[in-house]
Amino acid sequence: MELPPDTVLIFDRDEDLLVFESYIHAANWIEAIDVDEGEYRAAYSPDGGV
Repeated sequence: MELPPDTVLIFDRDEDLLVFESYIHAANWIEAIDVDEGEYRAAYSPDGGV
């Protein structure tokens, strides 16, 4: 399955995968306090960009 180029893949501290259709959707869903507290371990684009 090929993902659209704007897709964002985010791994949280529980190793769950969150998939958003764009950076805008991800930014609107994620809360800054969770980022500060290390809730999200990594975020990638479909081509592996960080």
